[in-house]
Amino acid sequence: MAAQLNPILEWVGNRAGVVLDMKTGLNFDETQRHLMRGQYDFFIGYPAFQPELRDRLGYRVLAKLKGSASAAIVVQADSPYKQLLDIQGQELVMARRGVFISNLLPAAMLAKQNIQVVPKYMSNQTALATEFKIKRINAAAVSWSVFSALMRDRPEQYRVLWRSGDVLNYPLLVQNSVPLGVAERVQQAFVDMANDETGRAILAQVNQRSGIKWLGWDKASEADYASAIAAYRQLGAQDQ
Repeated sequence: MAAQLNPILEWVGNRAGVVLDMKTGLNFDETQRHLMRGQYDFFIGYPAFQPELRDRLGYRVLAKLKGSASAAIVVQADSPYKQLLDIQGQELVMARRGVFISNLLPAAMLAKQNIQVVPKYMSNQTALATEFKIKRINAAAVSWSVFSALMRDRPEQYRVLWRSGDVLNYPLLVQNSVPLGVAERVQQAFVDMANDETGRAILAQVNQRSGIKWLGWDKASEADYASAIAAYRQLGAQDQ
């Protein structure tokens, strides 16, 4: 992730006249702790929609990553699970609570179909794919684009039991403590990147690596992510 994002942030920072330092945790739990402490001025990802963060830190949407995202439930190619009902009562590896694509979306679908599983949580998709390749995981809920990219050397190893419809790709958010002028310059720089010759070259270079495909950004607002915000509100109410 650092190898992908650092060149992007350097270009955006130079364009916006600010210094953007990438900071993340070794896994989702550590990143979540940083997020809860308000240690990210800007954040790329759905977890900033968690109600306690929106209420306390006031993260708001600036832009959305071009393209779309979807969730999937995958199993080993030789798995006895042929349909979703077959995973009833079985272990399902998924992302931690707070992750939209590879936790909230599949969990909501399973609940709607009254399919109960035994969740096992993993903190990053790279570790999940590694465990899947050596067959320590039988069934998993994943971010489809990330998982399929990480498994591109073994496409014959897995089958897809379910895949969600497309949802908006990752949001770019800013904490309310960031001065408005800075936020606007950073927003515009992200949006300009795919339209700039050097910016496009950087995006093409980083996209040669496996992982998220950074295609550029479009301006966005809270309204674009209203359904995700509502889903996090509902999840928080259910957890109380």
